[in-house]
Amino acid sequence: MARKAPVQERLSIIGKAWSEIRKINWHEVNRLCQQNFHIGLVGSATESDAMKAWLQRMPYPGADGRAEGAAKDFAPQQLSVIAVGADGPDEKLVKATTFCLAGREMANEVRRVKGEVYLFDDTEREHLTTQILSNHPEVQFALAHKFPVFRPEMARSVIQDTAFQNAAWALFSGLPNTLPGPHLLLTSPLEGISDFTVLTLNEVKLLFELVGLSGKRVVPLYHVVEFAMIVGLGKLSETLAMQTVGRLSGRAGILTKGAIAYAFTWTIGEAVFMYINTGQKPGGAAFTDRFRMHFRRGRQVAEEMAPGLH
Repeated sequence: MARKAPVQERLSIIGKAWSEIRKINWHEVNRLCQQNFHIGLVGSATESDAMKAWLQRMPYPGADGRAEGAAKDFAPQQLSVIAVGADGPDEKLVKATTFCLAGREMANEVRRVKGEVYLFDDTEREHLTTQILSNHPEVQFALAHKFPVFRPEMARSVIQDTAFQNAAWALFSGLPNTLPGPHLLLTSPLEGISDFTVLTLNEVKLLFELVGLSGKRVVPLYHVVEFAMIVGLGKLSETLAMQTVGRLSGRAGILTKGAIAYAFTWTIGEAVFMYINTGQKPGGAAFTDRFRMHFRRGRQVAEEMAPGLH
């Protein structure tokens, strides 16, 4: 009988988490992934082919050939090669685009008609995805959903946002327990319950975002493995955080709790993105190494969020 308790406990945790997850509007992620945009490619035939190849490339280890949409034909409403005549590129088509990619010889010609043009050549590509995503927040998810080249950068962005949210929650949910008093009998158990619920919900919302930006339609029941990863690792994060706060008092304990939430969110997000795009899970050593790296940054983040915490 003693061996059944952990299994029953895990099922209870998963059941409670699933009841909350159903409240998340994953349809919004699907809507964002279907936003309309249009990219114009302006340059020689060789340059246009290079631009198409770049958009289809998934710059992520182990994802070659697996990227959803990478081998599909591009829909005309999302991408078009703009012909260049004697008078330059077709101005009407250029103006109709969300933005253009242009070879070095044509960049100034396009810029004369439309400001949203990005120079495309071998020396200017390193930060191109960051520039485009930053300048077009309204279609970020749609760009990543359709074109694999944007996915790793977009994934880092949504993981970072969620890590900040979870660190902030972990910090401030623990503040009442830094003050001695009889209220600790009530607030300590509630802190653990609320932390697991809120942090796990944020991470499941992150899962839906990672699924959508990876070129897939969000259907929660199709992602049971990723869901189980998040719930299991989330429970581990909660346990570690509460044990740490119990050993460390006051400011040190709360800052460490925030750093743990930040680091686990980053590490879980990376693990989920890897699984979605490569079918592989990080090994235990790799997971631990990534957690330690993010924990160091999480400590800085926690201190910046609560500079007056004593």
